[in-house]
Amino acid sequence: MFRFVVLIAIAVGVLLVLMNTLFLTAARNMIFTSKRSMLQNQATVIASSLSAMNELDVEHVSQVMELLDVTELTGITVRGVNGNIYYDTVTPSVGAANIHDVRVLTALNGSTGFYGHFNGGVFKCYYYMPLVLSNRIEGVLVLYEADSEQGALLLSLQNSVRLVSIIVTAVFLAIAAVLIYVISARLRTIRRGIAPLGEGNYSHRISMKGRDEFSELGGAFDRLADRLEDNEDIRRRFVADASHELKTPIASIRLLSDSILQTDSIDPATTRDFVGDIAAEADRLANITQHLLTLTNLDNPTAISRTPNDLAETARQAVRTLVPLAEARGISLALDAPEPCFVLSAKDELYQIVQNLAENAVKYNVDGGSVTVSVLKREDDVLLTVRDTGIGIPAEDLPHIFERFYRVDKARSREAGGTGLGLSIVKDMVRILGGSVEVSSEPGRGTEFRILLPLVREDGESEEPSAAEQE
Repeated sequence: MFRFVVLIAIAVGVLLVLMNTLFLTAARNMIFTSKRSMLQNQATVIASSLSAMNELDVEHVSQVMELLDVTELTGITVRGVNGNIYYDTVTPSVGAANIHDVRVLTALNGSTGFYGHFNGGVFKCYYYMPLVLSNRIEGVLVLYEADSEQGALLLSLQNSVRLVSIIVTAVFLAIAAVLIYVISARLRTIRRGIAPLGEGNYSHRISMKGRDEFSELGGAFDRLADRLEDNEDIRRRFVADASHELKTPIASIRLLSDSILQTDSIDPATTRDFVGDIAAEADRLANITQHLLTLTNLDNPTAISRTPNDLAETARQAVRTLVPLAEARGISLALDAPEPCFVLSAKDELYQIVQNLAENAVKYNVDGGSVTVSVLKREDDVLLTVRDTGIGIPAEDLPHIFERFYRVDKARSREAGGTGLGLSIVKDMVRILGGSVEVSSEPGRGTEFRILLPLVREDGESEEPSAAEQE
């Protein structure tokens, strides 16, 4: 802030210096130019009148001057080449026609000259012109003018400029003081808001009013705080849910193992059932752990090598692994993938997307229902559709199904071995691959998921229609 004010002060200072120097210098030079033109015209008239004489003499020179009536000039001096003064209205002539003066000598050599200076509020100007009689230089004419009126005008202008400069400086200092106070206050407000945020108090808001840049910065800060607070809530909820989900199978394993260890007369069949339950809970625990690791990798993406992979072939592999699960409940599992559809991805990413959606469609279906997985190539993308005739999803649950650990029917989900993480993994993977996911459902009639992913050729470039297709 201090540097900003100093830069502005320097700019204003330079402007005021220019006003007090260049402007006044230009005005003074304009006056000198006007004086030179006027004196030159007067000297030309006088010299022309004197050139009619055969030689210079006091009487004839005086007569010519009287006839010309040049009384507006402060001084006129006519001096001969021998140093004699034939006419002089200023006594002494302020040395204007001193025979040894450089300008007089220059005029005697046939050149005109002008000299002027401003001192004490008076413009003093001299004009030198050679006097030519019978084609010979016989003397020099010196015109002198002292103008105090224009000098007073220039001094008045100079005083006015100085007054304006003082007023501008005072106004600038006042505005700068106000700006520094206002900006500093708003910066302090933002700084005070950052401190609680750094300490983990994400509920603090600045709520800065106004329409300036600081208000926009305050709004951006509040939006950042909102996101941090939401992320913190999600993190805490995730940790709590993950702890709960991990705690449940661990508690079951502990209970079952204690039952085996503490019962002396337990029969082999019961022991086998308990061990089978322990294995199932261990599988569930491993499944949750694997999903958590997958989500961690998605939250912290690293350099993953992605190549064109055929989504149609990946869907075939995923559907093939679910056939035993579907047959056990009499669910028909169909695949519609008529042609290769390449997507830039890691193969495991595509497999997890298809497998999670298709497995959910089988698990949350009705006995004797159906699941259809289709992969269709479109103009610029690939459409993956997973449709089932299952129990469906209530409308109030649809906005939340991609949240981590969210379950529509918690009891049935645990019964089916679900972790509440599959759809969250699907959505994050689709987002990373540059696609989108949509879902529609009707309770009691089924659910349909639609995934759009960018289409690529086998060489990894985006698919573009050929010239023939464009026609």
